[in-house]
Amino acid sequence: MGQQEDILRRLDELERENHRLRKLIPSEQAPKETTTLVGLYKGRPVITFNGDFRPFSFGVRKASIILERLADVKHFVENNRREIPNDPMMDPPAPTA
Repeated sequence: MGQQEDILRRLDELERENHRLRKLIPSEQAPKETTTLVGLYKGRPVITFNGDFRPFSFGVRKASIILERLADVKHFVENNRREIPNDPMMDPPAPTA
């Protein structure tokens, strides 16, 4: 084998090893799954949301208000989802001319 063939073979081996190693670590590009956890705050039940955002919590009163006005929340999201830059949970911004 010539030197060039050795280099190409080694390059191929390194690319395969790189691909194998990248599979072992979570991708920073992949959005983190949103999870919820029910717990207590000062003796009262709360639900906490965790994901690719700062965690937030609210109690039964606010949850009830959200459920009562769910149509308004959906409308709000539909009309404003493109306003949040670089948010993996939202659609990408429309291309500009």
